[in-house]
Amino acid sequence: MVSSQADPEPVRMKYLTARTWPWLLLITLAAVLIRLPYWDVIPAAFDEVEQTSFAYQIANGQIRPLTGNDAYAGPFYFYIVAGLIKAGATDPMVGRLVILVAGILTVPLTWAWVQTLGRNRLPALIAALLVALNPDLILVNSHIGGTTLLLPFLTTLFLLCLTLAVTRDSTGWLLLAGIAGGLAVQSNLIGGLAIAGGLLWFLWQTRHVPRLGKRWPLWPILLGMVVLAVFSPVIIYNLTADFGSVGALETKPYIWEHHPTIATTLNNIQRFSTQLVRQTSGVLTGDEGFGALLGVPLLYLALMVAGLVHTTRRVSALPLFILMPFALVMPVISSHYGFSGIGRFTTLLIPVWAATIAFLLAAMGQHVSRMPTSTRRYGYSGVLALLGLIFVIYPVAVLSRYYAQVNASQKSGRAILELSRYPVTNNHGEPVYISAIEELSNVRGIPYVPHAAFLLGDVYHEFLSPEEIIGRLYENPGPAFFLLSDRDAAIVGTVVPLEWIPVPANEEARLRGYGLYRFTGEQPPAKPDFVLDVAPSGLGPTALFSESVRLLGCDAPSPVAPGETLMLGCYWQAVEEIPPNRYIGFAHLVAVDSGQLVTQDDHILGQERYPLNAWQPDEIIRETYVLPIPVDAAPGEYRVALGIYTWPDLNRLAVPGNADNVAVLEPIYVK
Repeated sequence: MVSSQADPEPVRMKYLTARTWPWLLLITLAAVLIRLPYWDVIPAAFDEVEQTSFAYQIANGQIRPLTGNDAYAGPFYFYIVAGLIKAGATDPMVGRLVILVAGILTVPLTWAWVQTLGRNRLPALIAALLVALNPDLILVNSHIGGTTLLLPFLTTLFLLCLTLAVTRDSTGWLLLAGIAGGLAVQSNLIGGLAIAGGLLWFLWQTRHVPRLGKRWPLWPILLGMVVLAVFSPVIIYNLTADFGSVGALETKPYIWEHHPTIATTLNNIQRFSTQLVRQTSGVLTGDEGFGALLGVPLLYLALMVAGLVHTTRRVSALPLFILMPFALVMPVISSHYGFSGIGRFTTLLIPVWAATIAFLLAAMGQHVSRMPTSTRRYGYSGVLALLGLIFVIYPVAVLSRYYAQVNASQKSGRAILELSRYPVTNNHGEPVYISAIEELSNVRGIPYVPHAAFLLGDVYHEFLSPEEIIGRLYENPGPAFFLLSDRDAAIVGTVVPLEWIPVPANEEARLRGYGLYRFTGEQPPAKPDFVLDVAPSGLGPTALFSESVRLLGCDAPSPVAPGETLMLGCYWQAVEEIPPNRYIGFAHLVAVDSGQLVTQDDHILGQERYPLNAWQPDEIIRETYVLPIPVDAAPGEYRVALGIYTWPDLNRLAVPGNADNVAVLEPIYVK
C-alpha cells in the first residue's frame, strides 16, 4: 500500500534540530568545496555563453523579450543574468555563476523535500549527500551556464512546495509550488513532464485532505493554472508569433525526434534507461553500452530499482509519479542521450533517484539497528558502512579522474577564457580582432566566450578574415589585440609586427594552433605592393565617383575564349577624404547585344586588404578583377561596367553623366 501524505490535521515538523543542522551544514559545505574547482573551465564553455550575450542586450535595454534566445524557453534565467550584468558583472562566465549557486542550493532543497516526504531525518541527510557529491550534477548543473541547467533546482523546489502543500494542507505552499513549476517549464519545456507527474500525484493525494479536499479537484486545477500563468510569457509569444517555439524546436534535430518510429523509440528507451543509471552513479566517460555500467554502477542500478519499489510501497508514490512521464514520453520525443551531448534533460531526475535510494538505505539501517546484538548485526552494519564509504569515495574519485583526463588532453576551457579576459583587463582602448569563426572552429568556445567577454567588458571587437584585419589596421593604424589562428597570424604578421603575449594560457593555446597577440602601433603597417607612386601610361577611360574617387583607367584587355578567365587591372586614386564605410568595387561583364550579365567580381575595394578609407591622395591603387568567362558564352562583343557601392546598404557612388552610376570600359571580345 502507498502511504498517504494526507493527515486529518496539518503536519508541523521541526526541521533543524541540534542533531541535524551540523550534518546538513557539513554536507552543504562539501557541495560547495567539490563544485568550486574548475567551475568556469571544465567542461569547456560552448554556446551556453550565447545566452549571456542575449542577457546583455536585456541589461542594456535593447530588448525586452518574452522568451529566451531559443523561443521554446522562457525569459526567467535571462533576466537574472541581465540583473547581474546591470549590477556590474562583466565576466563571460556570469551565467555559470548563477547555475553554480543553484546547484549548491539544490542540496539543502533535496534534504528539505525528502524530510518532508518521509518525515525522517536520516534519509533526508543521505539524499542530500548523494546530490552533493553526484559528478553529473556537479559538471552539468553547477559548471555549465544556461536556462535548462536550472531544472534540478526548480523541480526540486516544486516538489518541496508541493509536498508541503499536502502535508500542511496549505494553499500558500500550493501557490509557491505553482510558481516554482511555472519557472521550471520556463527553464525548459521538458520540465513540464516533472510538473505533470507532480500534478497527478497532487490530484490523487488531495481527495481527502481536510482543507484542500473540500473543493476537490478545484485546487489541483488551480495549481495547473498558476503554472500556466507563470509560463504565460512564452504562451503570449507563441500566440503573437505564429507558434515560434515550435519552429525553434524544429531547428534542433538533435533534441526533437521529428519522425519517431517503433524502432527509434525502442532504441531510445534503452539509451534513456542507461543514461539514468549513468547519471545517478556518476559515470562520465565510456560508451552507451551496458559495459559502461559494470562495477559500482551496477550497485547503483540495484539500489535505484529496489529503492523505487520500497519508496512507492512504504513512503510515497511521488517519485514514481515524477519518473513515469519521462519514461513514457522522453524516448518518443527525444534522442538526446549519450556521451556525445550533455544529458541536461534528465539531470533533474537525479534528486528523485537520490531520494528513493536514501529511503531504502535508511530503512535498511533502521532494520539493522533493531537486530539483537550479534555477529549477524555487526555483519550487516559492516555492509552498510561499506556502502557509505562507496557513496563518498567513488563519486569523488570519478570526478578527480575526469578532471585529470580533461587537463591532460588540453581540452579544458581555461586557455580561451583567460585569453578572452586578458584584453579586457589590460585594455586601454585597443580593439580586438579575431580570426573568422571558421579558422578557429576547432577551438571549443569560439565565438561565444570571446564575444561575451568583450561585449561585457565594453571592448570593440570583430571576427574577420586576415585580409579584413589588415584592412582595419590600414584604416586605424594604432595598437590592437589579436586572437588569431596560426595561419592568420602569419598573414597579418607580414604587414605589422605581432607581439606574442607570454602568458601560460597562450602556451596552451599554441598547442591548439592559435594565440593572443598585440600590435603596439609604434610603426605603421607596411604598404601593399599594389600601391603605386605613378600610374602606367596609355590607360583606358577615366571617371570620377562621388567627387571623391577617381578611376584613372584600366589595362587594355586581351580577347578571351569561353572557359578562360579575364584578368582586368584598373587604377584608382582618392581625390578627397571619403566618409567611413565598407566600399565594394565591382566589375560586371555584360553582353552588348542582349544586355545580359555574364560574369562579375565584387570585392572590397583595395584588393580586400587596403580599404578606401586608408588611401592617401598621392597613392595609386592597382585593383585586379577576376572575371571567369562561362564555357557557354557566345562569341562576340562584351562590355565591362565598373562601379562602387557601400555595404550593406548597396548604395552606388554617383558617376556624373551615367544613369547606372558606372564607368563603361572599351569593348571586350570573346573569341
